[in-house]
Amino acid sequence: GRQNVIDHELGEQMNPRARLEGIWLCRPAVMVLAMALIGGLGWWQAREVRFDYDLRNLQSEGLPAVKWEKDLINRAQGALFGAVAATNREHALALTAKLEQRTNTVKEVVSMAPFIGPQDPEKQAMISDARQQIKDIRFKEMDLMPVRMDVLRDSLGILKGFINRALIEVSKGNEPEMKAQLKSLYDDLVVLVDLMHDHSKVASLQLTLFQQAMMRDVRETFRVLQTQNDGGHISAVDLPQSLQDRFVSPTTRHLLIRVHSKGDIWKREDQGKFINDVREAIKGAGTTVTGTPVQLYEYTELLVDSYILAAWYATGAIVVMVLLHFRSLACVLLALLPVALGMIWMTAVMTIVGMPFNPANVMTLPLVIGVGVTSGVHILNRFAEEQSPAILGRSTGKAILVSALTTVAGFGSLMIADHRGIESLGFVMALGTGTCMIAALVCLPALLTLLVARGWQVR
Repeated sequence: GRQNVIDHELGEQMNPRARLEGIWLCRPAVMVLAMALIGGLGWWQAREVRFDYDLRNLQSEGLPAVKWEKDLINRAQGALFGAVAATNREHALALTAKLEQRTNTVKEVVSMAPFIGPQDPEKQAMISDARQQIKDIRFKEMDLMPVRMDVLRDSLGILKGFINRALIEVSKGNEPEMKAQLKSLYDDLVVLVDLMHDHSKVASLQLTLFQQAMMRDVRETFRVLQTQNDGGHISAVDLPQSLQDRFVSPTTRHLLIRVHSKGDIWKREDQGKFINDVREAIKGAGTTVTGTPVQLYEYTELLVDSYILAAWYATGAIVVMVLLHFRSLACVLLALLPVALGMIWMTAVMTIVGMPFNPANVMTLPLVIGVGVTSGVHILNRFAEEQSPAILGRSTGKAILVSALTTVAGFGSLMIADHRGIESLGFVMALGTGTCMIAALVCLPALLTLLVARGWQVR
C-alpha cells in the first residue's frame, strides 16, 4: 500500500523507469505496429525451429560413453538393437528369413536358431576332429603377478614391426580388406606402445586385470570346444552359457533375435524407418519388436506429445481463470498477448542461435506459459484500478521487472551445467521468461494506450 502512495507522490517527478516507458507510450501506434512486424518476422523464423530427438546430444560434451557409441556405429552396427522373441527354432528361422529381406533398413540379424537342431554331418565331423586335437590341452595356473610394463612394451614393439612388414607385403597385392585391417591394427599398436611409457601402478593394475579377464575367456572357449556336442543334434541348453544368457530365455521356451539397423539408430528418421520396417516384416507372425530403439522412439514421442498437451491444458486453464476474473474475452486475449509474442520471439531466437527443442527443454513450454501470463494479468489488474496504461514507472511494473529478472537469473544459472540437456533447459526458460517480460512491459501498455484513446476500459 505504501508503494502505491509513493508512486502517486512521485508521479510528477517522472522516475527513470517512467521516462523510459514514455518513449513507446508517446507513439503507441508505431510501437504496436513495430511489435506486430517483429512478431511476424519472428513467426517466419520460428517455423524453422527443429526438435532434436538424439539423446546423445543431451549428454556432457566429450562423454566417453557417447564417443564409444558413435565409434561403434561408425565401425559396425552399434550397441543398440531391436529385439524379437521367437517361440521355437522354426519360428526363429522363419522370422530371421523375413527380417534379412529388409535390406534397406536392416544391416544384420543375429540368432542362435541356425546353430541348434539337426546339424550337418560334415560339420559334425569337423567338430569331432577339433575335439580330438585339443582334448589334451591343459592350462597352467592363472598368472596373478602384475604386468611388467617394460617387457610388454618391448614385446608390442616387436609385434608392431612384424605388422608393419606384413603391411608392406600385403600392399604389393590386391587385398584391400586385409590391408585395412592390418593398418588399423598397426595404428592401434602405435598408440598403445606410446601409452606404455606410463609406468604408474594404475596402468599396470589395469593391464593385469585385462590379462586375467582375457585368459578366463580363452579357458572358457577351450572348455566349450572340448565339451562340444557332436551327436548330430544341438539343443538350446548345449549352447555356451554366455550365449544362453543373451539369446535363450530361462525356460528355453523363447529365442531372442537381435536386429541391427543399417542407419544411425539414435536419429529419429532412422529409428522410424527401422522400427516400421521390422514391424512390417514380422506382421502376423505372432510376435513384436522391442528393445532400446523401440523404447527410445516411443518414449520421446510420448514425452513430446505429453508436454505439448500439457501446454494446451495450461493455456485452457489460464483462459478459464482469467475469464472468470475479468469477465471479459478481450482481457483474456490481452493477458495472453505477452505469452504469444514471447513464445514466438523465443523460438525465433532459438532458430537463429541453433538451439533446437529436445526431450529436456521441451518441458519449458507449460512453464513459460504459466510464468509469462502472470505479467499480463498483473498489468491488467493495475490498469483496472487506475485506467492508466503507464505501468513500468509504478510498483506493478517494478515488481514484474524484478520478478522476471530473478526467474531469468535462476534458470539462467543452469546454463553453466556440463550436461547439455540441463544447459538447454536453462537457456530456453531464461529466454522465454525474458521475451514474455519484454512483450508485457512494452507491447501491452502501448496497445492499452490505443484502446484507452478509443474509450475502452476494464471494469
